Amino acid sequence: MQLDTKTIKLIQNQLRQASIIWHVRSEVLKSAKTRSHIGKYKNGKDKYKVKYKCAHCERPYNIEQVEVDHIVEVANDTLPPSKMDEKNLFKWISQLFCDIDNLQVLCIGCHQAKTNNFNKGKFRGKRISLI
Repeated sequence: MQLDTKTIKLIQNQLRQASIIWHVRSEVLKSAKTRSHIGKYKNGKDKYKVKYKCAHCERPYNIEQVEVDHIVEVANDTLPPSKMDEKNLFKWISQLFCDIDNLQVLCIGCHQAKTNNFNKGKFRGKRISLI
């Protein structure tokens, strides 16, 4: 079955939005969560700030400064919707909603650098490991 271009784009956009609230994404963020001591409250209890550690540069960032990244890119994003059939769509979905092992937390700068390298064909499938 061949789906029309508008339908494919609609499905892909809706699935991208759904992946933001996907429970595996939350697990990846949770695993990258760190707490840094920033002082004490008036009552003497310790005060902490929650940060998220980038898998590449290993620096702590606020939640607004990190993104959950697919280590192996979602490949069919580059397939023109006119060539997208049911089989390719389901492959794309399984890549988008992948195992936790294929996801990592990157700061915006590292994510942009990885994306640029991928687009140039230099980074395909290389894992940025957590140390």
